[in-house]
Amino acid sequence: MSERIEVTPALQVVQLVLEHGHPVEDGVEYQGFVVDGEWDAHNLSLSRDNVSLDIRFHNAYQLRSPNDAATQRFVDSIQQLLAGKAVGKLH
Repeated sequence: MSERIEVTPALQVVQLVLEHGHPVEDGVEYQGFVVDGEWDAHNLSLSRDNVSLDIRFHNAYQLRSPNDAATQRFVDSIQQLLAGKAVGKLH
């Protein structure tokens, strides 16, 4: 799988997490997604299980994932959450 990620849906999930989530040690958590960083500073991280997407200014990003399958589960979970479905564990 290519490591190309659509940033717009990821940012929509960030917004959902910030609106509906609760504080945790690493940031704000909602449906297994954790957002850390500063929204206004355009430097934040969206993570779930062992995948992390760092989003910077102008939608530049860095994806950290152990393998293609984990990346695909991460992307699928983003789509599930945006479709209004509860998101289960990735493993």
